[in-house]
Amino acid sequence: KKVVKGSLGDRDQTFSFRVTFTKAEGMAVSGIIMMILPGQNPVELTPTWAGDKTYTTSVFTMKHGKIATFANVPKDVTVVVDEMNGNDAVADDTDFTVNGNTYHVTYEHKSVTMTGEDATATVTNRSTTNVDTGVILDNAPYIALLTIVAAGAVVMIMKKRRNYED
Repeated sequence: KKVVKGSLGDRDQTFSFRVTFTKAEGMAVSGIIMMILPGQNPVELTPTWAGDKTYTTSVFTMKHGKIATFANVPKDVTVVVDEMNGNDAVADDTDFTVNGNTYHVTYEHKSVTMTGEDATATVTNRSTTNVDTGVILDNAPYIALLTIVAAGAVVMIMKKRRNYED
């Protein structure tokens, strides 16, 4: 599942993903894994397991709130979800930029070993781009405010003194 959070998080932005399946050593796996992506027809994956016992999907894309489903994943196969930044997988707890927005990526259940039960992995991108409020938030506004208050206090003291002298 893909989740986008944050004030400037673009919920219409598409993000790239790759899923890797790893079988246990000596495990005989046959059959078809179904990949069901949002808004697309199901795709039959007939894994050709590499020498290191892995099968990696091609890169696919999803938007906020969408779910990619993989059906018929054999028991004891480990499934790893990676969000992609170009050709590189984005590590957990790191930042990356897409279309000018910076996101902090976290995974919930990035790696899951299938036990015969349903399992869910959630990838969350929290926008860390600051919202431009048009207000200067350094020391200048506070110094200006303090100067105005001090000037007002001086004017009040001078006025009081003049009234007292009359």
